Amino acid sequence: SKSRGKNRVSTDEFPSGDYRGRHQQLQLTTVEAIERLCRGEGIRTLAQPIIALGSGEVVGLEMLSRASRPIEMPTDFFRAAIDQRSLTSVDLNCMRQSASLAVSLERDLRYHINVFPATLLATPHDELMASLRPDGRQKLCVELSQQQMVGDPATLKESIMRLRRE
Repeated sequence: SKSRGKNRVSTDEFPSGDYRGRHQQLQLTTVEAIERLCRGEGIRTLAQPIIALGSGEVVGLEMLSRASRPIEMPTDFFRAAIDQRSLTSVDLNCMRQSASLAVSLERDLRYHINVFPATLLATPHDELMASLRPDGRQKLCVELSQQQMVGDPATLKESIMRLRRE
């Protein structure tokens, strides 16, 4: 509409059945994207500085995951991973990528990473620590993802206490 001029309304007109075909293609593309994320492919990690307001000093890094198209934003690809019953696998691969980037930056900064409660509960502690701190040296702050509700938060207590001790 915009390219045709102001004050217009237009609609997409698909030949009979074409919309359904395009919707099915998008679903297939999303499934394929989640399969790639489960293999650790198509994940891009960004390190966003955490800055102390008083001094302007960089005091940490928040590790942010993005995916390849068609579902780049974490809210989208994690929702799709939940729908595909692949959340823990995708979350662990995002953690591994984040930890690898933190190691490669070789800075003595704490890095922050989000973990889904389901991943925390479903992953053996040693595997979780290997994903979060591959060389065992990084200063780490684990944040529970707000994208997932927990029925009884007390179920997380033991896992969180183990993380705090390390």
